[in-house]
Amino acid sequence: MHVYISTPIRPKLRLEGLSREVTRRIQHMRKELGLEFGEQIVVEYSAHDDIERAISSYQDTIEKDTNAKSFFRMSVVDGGKKWIINKMPFEASVKKA
Repeated sequence: MHVYISTPIRPKLRLEGLSREVTRRIQHMRKELGLEFGEQIVVEYSAHDDIERAISSYQDTIEKDTNAKSFFRMSVVDGGKKWIINKMPFEASVKKA
């Protein structure tokens, strides 16, 4: 006997997962810069539309978790680090505020 279960990922859950991946990447960049816990940052980014939707939907949470003062979507990120999240491009630059 075989039992098959369909477990589609709901859009809201997918966006939350993408936002956590963005948070993880930004935290990694903070660590590379040697920033202290309380230091605020400014994030400039360029992202696939799905990642942009995740950032827009969870921006307050991402800002709180990364201690980001602000997020700016840019067409080109100067000096940014390039990442691939779920086969989608994400480029970001983190600077001390």
